Amino acid sequence: MILLDCGAAPHATAEDLVRFAAVGASYARVVGIDSPRIGLLSIGGERGKGDHLRKQTDIRLAEEFAAEYVGAVEGHDLMAQARADVIVVDGFTGNVALKSMEGALRWSVGAMGTAYGSIEPAREVLRSTHLLSGASLLGVDGNIVVGHGASRADEIHGCIRRAAMLHEGSIVESVRASVSGLPELNARGELA
Repeated sequence: MILLDCGAAPHATAEDLVRFAAVGASYARVVGIDSPRIGLLSIGGERGKGDHLRKQTDIRLAEEFAAEYVGAVEGHDLMAQARADVIVVDGFTGNVALKSMEGALRWSVGAMGTAYGSIEPAREVLRSTHLLSGASLLGVDGNIVVGHGASRADEIHGCIRRAAMLHEGSIVESVRASVSGLPELNARGELA
């Protein structure tokens, strides 16, 4: 599951979120998801739920991505087998969701340590996944993977592997092509 945005654009518009969907779908194809399903993080899965931004974005995503758009998804879809491969949201809400997931994960690892006498088995499972190997900064003119300041050597290696995969998949060109057909925006993120 790909979550866009996790903090870079806290004041996004509906048109920004449409672009996040296009960029996220490009990224999904580069990492091996041939037909990515797009969802919108909201307070309910029903049509028309949410604040003004979510309602506007729901309409625009349905227009731009009719075949790929699955509608609104809820917070529990971020941790379960999601209905969507790409979930779009403004950076403020996305960052709150990301930090909540990190806290839940930290608590879960601690609880496993209490239950089983050691947290190391849980930590090793997490370390063996590629999920801790940085985040891709998309929509810039370059291939950037941001690692955590406390990353270990194997996690830095994972960031390098991710950057190489994105380079080989021509992510910059793919992202550029995905947004090229969308209408121009003004400096406030609104249709020009």
